[in-house]
Amino acid sequence: ANGPFNTRRRPPESGREAFSCDGRSNMQAADPSIQVDELELSASIGRLASAPTDADRRRLIKTLARNFTFSCDQAARLVATIHDPRVAVDVAEGLAPRVVDPDRLDAALVAALRYDEARADLRARLARLGGGA
Repeated sequence: ANGPFNTRRRPPESGREAFSCDGRSNMQAADPSIQVDELELSASIGRLASAPTDADRRRLIKTLARNFTFSCDQAARLVATIHDPRVAVDVAEGLAPRVVDPDRLDAALVAALRYDEARADLRARLARLGGGA
């Protein structure tokens, strides 16, 4: 399986490197030349809002992530559309290698999760992605 989206996809432009639990990331930035623009992001969030289930939202986000990279704030906006905290963690983990500003992972993407347990789970998963602590 290729990560939390569990489908074949293009490898992310950034390496899956260590993310420390103190919020500092050693993950490489994804390619900013293919970063989603605000118009496409807003349209996608509209589609996500009307999707009937988290499974549908996950599928839509996965498709978006195949074609674009994101700022951590943009990724956080996508994650915020997910209702189930477990699915939100999976989606956030899948989006992390696609961010152009990995130094903001903790401040934006991790912080977008509603529950402390979900934030701790995502931090642990991001640390494992790079083999970090």
